[in-house]
Amino acid sequence: MNPLDARGRGIADGQVILVKSDRGIMRIEARVTEDIMPGVVSAHQGVWPEIDRDGTERAGSVNILTPTDPTEPSLGSRTHSVLVEISTLKR
Repeated sequence: MNPLDARGRGIADGQVILVKSDRGIMRIEARVTEDIMPGVVSAHQGVWPEIDRDGTERAGSVNILTPTDPTEPSLGSRTHSVLVEISTLKR
């Protein structure tokens, strides 16, 4: 994520954060870099999902955040624009 977005949320590089969409929630380590535009986050696909008892994905499987209905008219995957909110872990 961009440093401007990270600073506004109190997030440091390497800190474990929560990424939430209307489809799911995951816990992942943040990478703060100016290589990402403000207002945008990027996540690589992880390995097989590991879901905690509370429903939080913790292996980095971003599919937990994406919808399963295909786009029209191509019936492709909806992975290009998934709205998420980033926050720090609540302790």
